[in-house]
Amino acid sequence: MFVLPPLPYDDDALAPFVSADTLRTHHGKHHMAYVDKTNALVGPAGLSGHPLEEVVRHAYGKGDKALFNNAAQAWNHAFFWACMRPPGGAAPTGALGSSIRDSFGGLESLKAAFVDEGVTHFGSGWAWIVVGSDGLSAPGSRRTSATGALPAPARRSERRFTCCTAASTSWPT
Repeated sequence: MFVLPPLPYDDDALAPFVSADTLRTHHGKHHMAYVDKTNALVGPAGLSGHPLEEVVRHAYGKGDKALFNNAAQAWNHAFFWACMRPPGGAAPTGALGSSIRDSFGGLESLKAAFVDEGVTHFGSGWAWIVVGSDGLSAPGSRRTSATGALPAPARRSERRFTCCTAASTSWPT
């Protein structure tokens, strides 16, 4: 049985970008609904006790849209909360800093690509940075499937490591 993961920060930690009320509603009600629906669907699919990423891959492969959409959104939201942090902090250094420079030309160019992807994609606003065979990219939600759901990295060869919505300006380190 899946449980709603706790937020890694206080409800008001992301203000002024995300209010405590918005965070409580989106995490405690919206995200919780995906977790509850996934729990209701996972048993009949024969996937009780399996990790969430495996449930996402299986549901996608079998064309189980209800299970895929809910499990993928439960995963996406848990990942989203972990990607944000309170304002402040330093720019990435080391291997991540080098990858950003190699792939985007620098942090400011990455931020611009990231925000552009989130702002210009109709109906979603989600963007993320992935590590693929060609380095870092910010493909966002334009890489969708016929399911219409956000693509989950569990079903792709890329590894997603940070995300945000167009409204979020808090950069993880």
